[in-house]
Amino acid sequence: MKKLMLSIFALAAVVLNANALPPTAVLKADAELLTQVSITTTTNGVDLGATVAGGELQFGKIGLPGVASTVLVSAAGLRTAGTGTPGVSNLSTAPSAAGFYIGGGAGLTYTITIPASLPLTGGGGACTVDNFVVTGTVLTRTIPVGGKDAFAVGGTLNIPAAATAATITGQINVGVAYN
Repeated sequence: MKKLMLSIFALAAVVLNANALPPTAVLKADAELLTQVSITTTTNGVDLGATVAGGELQFGKIGLPGVASTVLVSAAGLRTAGTGTPGVSNLSTAPSAAGFYIGGGAGLTYTITIPASLPLTGGGGACTVDNFVVTGTVLTRTIPVGGKDAFAVGGTLNIPAAATAATITGQINVGVAYN
């Protein structure tokens, strides 16, 4: 009888153990959803100054020098003659850097992307803009308290020796993305 009782207890232990739940632990998930970073050429309350125009890098009117030349507009909107400039004359029409305004999560970092070169069309020859510069020269920035930031872009206009009188234009996309 003792053996029968032990066998019943052993069988019960096996059955109870087989029905026991496996050990568990809790998995938690969370996320913080952020305001999407945005870029516009319309002011968002951040003043970049009088020599910055929303989204337009203006070199102004430039007298043709007859030699390959460059004209630079800084991120502060100041125009200077670059290489090959003996005949370059800056005629009226004030230059300006292009202004861009950022919105996003305060304290988050973002990176500015600008293509390497901008071809200009409309006659006049194969002019390009390159060597882009931004306010403070830093392409990775932190959005300040308030969620608004701004930067200006300048660049170098390359004028070939064979350029002819014309109004030339072009456009590229300037982008921003959170890091």
